[in-house]
Amino acid sequence: MKKKYFIWFGSFILALFIVSNCFSIVKQNEYGVVKQFGKNIRIQEEAGIVFKIPFIQTVKKVDKSYQIYDLESTNVNTSDKKSMISDCFTLWRIEDPDRYTKTLKTLSQAEKRLSVNVYSGMKSIISSLQQEDVIRGKDGTLSDSVTNRVINSMTPYGVEIQSVDIKALDLPSANKDAVYERMITERNNIAAGYTAEGEKEAQLIINQTDQETRTLKSDAKREAEEIIAEGEAEYMKIIATAYGSEDKKEFYNYLRGLQSAKTAIPKDSTIYMDSTSPLVDVIKGEADEK
Repeated sequence: MKKKYFIWFGSFILALFIVSNCFSIVKQNEYGVVKQFGKNIRIQEEAGIVFKIPFIQTVKKVDKSYQIYDLESTNVNTSDKKSMISDCFTLWRIEDPDRYTKTLKTLSQAEKRLSVNVYSGMKSIISSLQQEDVIRGKDGTLSDSVTNRVINSMTPYGVEIQSVDIKALDLPSANKDAVYERMITERNNIAAGYTAEGEKEAQLIINQTDQETRTLKSDAKREAEEIIAEGEAEYMKIIATAYGSEDKKEFYNYLRGLQSAKTAIPKDSTIYMDSTSPLVDVIKGEADEK
């Protein structure tokens, strides 16, 4: 009985073991790669149960979610032979599990390949730029350029690169101060050049304006003199027309005499004149009228 009991118990355990090896559970964030004799024969992309032949087939679980790989800091050189330290990370995921398991096989191999490709792309971009352009690219444009350069480099390995982001891009401590001082000097020289150019342009504008002002004043003065001359000529013409007869001339002379007397004689003054003076006749005439 004991022997029979052990046989039944052993058979149950063996059957349970065989049944448990007939399937595998794939989670929501996983791919299930069914392998037979080391070759991929089927890919389970949806979460659920994957059936397989016990002892012949195996199921390799591959993470399908996005992953972050933080690259080590590396030295890169700009086009003007300046050394800089770059520190970046990349966001990536396995897009084609069949190709991934055939080429890279493990996560460590994938990260090594990512490191090589991203560093190569970054070196290519930065080596084509001058140092000041690289520093200016910290606003995100440099990260975008590197991403565009390497985004398809991992496709043959079944890996999708979502983005490459630069965490830090700095100068080596040994020459950081010297580089900043040089950049400040260059900026000051550029600013001085702009200031000098602006002052030159301003002086040209002032000179041109002064010349235009003098020309306008000269033209205005000439036109005014012409208008005055025309007015005086017209005035004399009108006077000549108005006082053309002998009687009108005498009346005109009489008025001119009155005006001269008013202008020449101060108020509350006593004057002595010859009785034969025409001015005496004018004054006497005016007094008689009053």
